[in-house]
Amino acid sequence: MASPSPLMQLPCELRLMIYAYLFDAGEAEQERPPRLASDRNSAKTISIRHDAEWKPLATPSAPTRNRYHVIAHSINRRCVETTYRLANTGASFCPGLMRVNRAVYAEIAELVYGGHVFDFGSDVEAVRPFFEDLTSETRRLVTKLALYKKGPWLYDCWSDRCEWRAMCTYLRDQPSVKHLRLVIQAGRVAKGQESEVVGRRELSKNDMALLIDIRHDTLYWIADVLSLKGLRDIEVTPDFCIIPPPQTSNMRVFLAFSASIQTGVKEYLREQLQLPC
Repeated sequence: MASPSPLMQLPCELRLMIYAYLFDAGEAEQERPPRLASDRNSAKTISIRHDAEWKPLATPSAPTRNRYHVIAHSINRRCVETTYRLANTGASFCPGLMRVNRAVYAEIAELVYGGHVFDFGSDVEAVRPFFEDLTSETRRLVTKLALYKKGPWLYDCWSDRCEWRAMCTYLRDQPSVKHLRLVIQAGRVAKGQESEVVGRRELSKNDMALLIDIRHDTLYWIADVLSLKGLRDIEVTPDFCIIPPPQTSNMRVFLAFSASIQTGVKEYLREQLQLPC
């Protein structure tokens, strides 16, 4: 009869301390906007981003991450093949330890996948390949995600909308995801130009409902978020940038939407997802 692993003979608390030392996620890619000091003691973040310099492996038979296609952020909008990567600075993992036995694997998987927020930023195309590279047991441990929603002026082709919808459609079938941290790129005019803005300054939750019903270009994506009925909590944070005074009705709506992210937008999302306010 095989003797038990010396590691498993240690107290559980001590094993968890060893795992935390050997599986350190380091510092996540700088968040936009930076998190408040009061939030930094919450779950650590693992940033997942597109690999800008992906190259085929020399040995095709070797294990590899799922590959997928994205539209490059360039003038010609070229379609390129890529994969995802860990974007944290100073991350240190010891995957060999997970091969000791099933019990050790389960404990470490719970620490790594269940104890972190997985932040994909605006690289929403990476969500599905990342999840599909996990085993079904490990996939169920991922409960917290963070996403960055770019402003509407960055959507210059239909692929951006399709990618967001495809990501939400996939997450709809992942019941393990319970917490979503959503950072929304918002806009406001420079100081002193407020008088040049005409129309509504903020949107109520009733305004939100109407604009979503008519599928307004600024808010169409919120309907996709509302399909994630399994969520138990959602954090909504604006990331403000300066934009010129609006010259179109769409940008006027966007300014009002931006000013309402922490009020009417948040109330509408929580009400529709049946979450406590």
